[in-house]
Amino acid sequence: MYLGVYWYYGFPTGLYDFDYFSFSRGLGGHADNPAELTATLRAPATDALLRQLATLVNRHPEGWLFVRRYGLDTLRISTGGHQLTDYDFMFAQAVEALLGEAGAELVAAPGLAEPTQTLRLAVESTRSLAYPRQQLLQLVSTGPGRYNAETLALRLDCHLSRPAKEDFIGALAAVAREGGLQAFYYFEKVVAGTVNLMLFFTNGRQGIGLQAKRYTEVAPFESAVAAVLQQYQAREGHRGGLASYPREGPTIELMVDQDFVLG
Repeated sequence: MYLGVYWYYGFPTGLYDFDYFSFSRGLGGHADNPAELTATLRAPATDALLRQLATLVNRHPEGWLFVRRYGLDTLRISTGGHQLTDYDFMFAQAVEALLGEAGAELVAAPGLAEPTQTLRLAVESTRSLAYPRQQLLQLVSTGPGRYNAETLALRLDCHLSRPAKEDFIGALAAVAREGGLQAFYYFEKVVAGTVNLMLFFTNGRQGIGLQAKRYTEVAPFESAVAAVLQQYQAREGHRGGLASYPREGPTIELMVDQDFVLG
């Protein structure tokens, strides 16, 4: 599954600028609509442009485009998702470079009820979405923070004997490294001889330079975390009431792109 920095509710203002694409923020809750980048344009040779766009998608298979064609020369191009990453914005920049070379002209959205042609340019992926199975780790979103960035992370609330905390954290850091995770930090609160912990595991920004995005095999990672809890006799949840909530921190064990991950 994907973990790390993404954009959904806001545009990464200050990081990216576009000449053709406009950003529409995602709508969560009941609507649950993805965030989108959309461009409506007129190009003198749309058939050639569509072939170039298909070649670009094949060269960068984690990107995709939905194209609606209106008449001979007008295209409405969009891409989006519930976690737009640096990869997606850099892919859109690569699309814009082709649009500029093709002499495309930005126009108002067409008023036609139906497009004359609809295309989805994508490389089909066999990657399956896997979520935590043991209900031990929670999938949470932190942010928005710097540049409107949010971070998708795995969270674990637990408590254990205070003397065992240092070795416990060290064991989890080792598991995170083995799982290929780039960031691990926590908050804590000591309650008598027990420490309440709120742990976060995630990654940083992904797809910069159109490098492949990093994915986490969550099932084996969750099993490894469960084994560490058992080894150190840690228990899920926190002891005590609101006053015992772990607010001290964050203490960082692993970190990349701190300004984005921690906001």
